[in-house]
Amino acid sequence: MCGGQRSGTFKIYQEMYCLDLVRMDGWRELPPFHEMFLNCNMVVVDGKAYLFRGFPSVDFFDLERERWGRIKTEFVNARGGRGEWPWTCSLTDYMMCAHKGKIYVFGGKYERQIGCNVFAVLDIKKKNW
Repeated sequence: MCGGQRSGTFKIYQEMYCLDLVRMDGWRELPPFHEMFLNCNMVVVDGKAYLFRGFPSVDFFDLERERWGRIKTEFVNARGGRGEWPWTCSLTDYMMCAHKGKIYVFGGKYERQIGCNVFAVLDIKKKNW
């Protein structure tokens, strides 16, 4: 469990907690994310929980080492060459899932308060969108 906003306030959180489902010994605080974030998703691939916020750099939390890291990614155009990054600000309220080493992102909001029809896939090993 991480990030969020307290109902009825403008305070946005960056804290992160976990619950061991085997021991069931209560919630434990983990190192917080370095920025506040709201309406973003995380997915787990190979022991890392990836946090996409609409930028070329994708943050992750290493679940074994319990520390944050970041990978730099590139956007590849239809011809296989390096493309220009498609978003000019953060992306929120999207759906994200992982399958076979790839992260899929669909929809969301950026710049305006209306949705978008973005559909993108990140190959974690190649670090390409």
